[in-house]
Amino acid sequence: MPFINEMKQLEKRIMMNVQGYQCLIIASLSNVTANLPQGNDLAGVKRHSAIRGCHDQFKEISVALPITKRKELTTKYGLHLQPPILDRLKRERHLQCPHDVYHLMAGKVLRFIKITIDALSSEGKLEFIKFWKSFEYPRTWQKLPNPISHIDSFMISDCLYLAMMITFVLSRFLKPSSFRNPELTLFQKQTDISRSDLAIKLWLKCWVLTAKSMTISFKQSFTEDDYIKLHECLNNERKILSQI
Repeated sequence: MPFINEMKQLEKRIMMNVQGYQCLIIASLSNVTANLPQGNDLAGVKRHSAIRGCHDQFKEISVALPITKRKELTTKYGLHLQPPILDRLKRERHLQCPHDVYHLMAGKVLRFIKITIDALSSEGKLEFIKFWKSFEYPRTWQKLPNPISHIDSFMISDCLYLAMMITFVLSRFLKPSSFRNPELTLFQKQTDISRSDLAIKLWLKCWVLTAKSMTISFKQSFTEDDYIKLHECLNNERKILSQI
């Protein structure tokens, strides 16, 4: 608490003696570094159920009455009832409490595989299991369980393995009948694609972009060209995922 009070004074400006000169000092919070659970706490989202968390939803919770309604909203959005202590300072919670790349990439893969599985028809799920079981794993990998029935037991490292192999599995069987009609129709409408086979190719392309962006992100060193490629890849992936 003393730290917060001191930071609030610095935000407003204070006079300080610097090497014999009276100087007007203004300072504010820059970035906050924390591991994933504590990072979520500082951003005001629940640790393992954070599915949203924009500024408007925090505001909606703060003004809701009675308290039972506020609790319902926190459960719905995966946000904390009480704002984090850093909200007393001038900051942008999502920019100044960034997730680390490891958890961020794995979380994205996990979310996308759940969306993909939910969109599959009964026929598509049977085909998925068939080709999943026959997939040629690298010898150094431990074989992963079936995502359709065991996705909630996947570890973070499992999700990263999954991102590298899922496109190969899907490309061996995916066709229009593999998707539930409402899901495929909605996807075609959102992407403005009239042909279902082209919609399937776009879905696969998004998985390719997901694996590619993950590969670039975990390089040991970066060149300027790598940053450009990563930016392009993430931007293209974002556009497709927002439609899915």
